[in-house]
Amino acid sequence: MKIPEVSIIIPTKNAGENFRRVLLGIFSQSFKSFEVILIDSGSVDNTLEIAKEYPVKIIQIRPEEFGHGK
Repeated sequence: MKIPEVSIIIPTKNAGENFRRVLLGIFSQSFKSFEVILIDSGSVDNTLEIAKEYPVKIIQIRPEEFGHGK
C-alpha cells in the first residue's frame, strides 16, 4: 500500500447533511495521494453514516475529550 502524501483531518460533531458535499468534493479531486481521518466527538445526527459512504478512517472520542489543540 502506498503511503499517502497528505492527511486531511476533519473534526466533526453533528456536521449535518452538507457534510456529504464536503466529502464528495474531497474525493472527486484529481489528486489522489491522500487519506481522510474523521475525528468525531459524539455526533447524534447522520454524520457517521455519511462518512461511512467514503473511504474515511473514523475515530470517535467523547465530547469532553475534544480540543482543537489536541
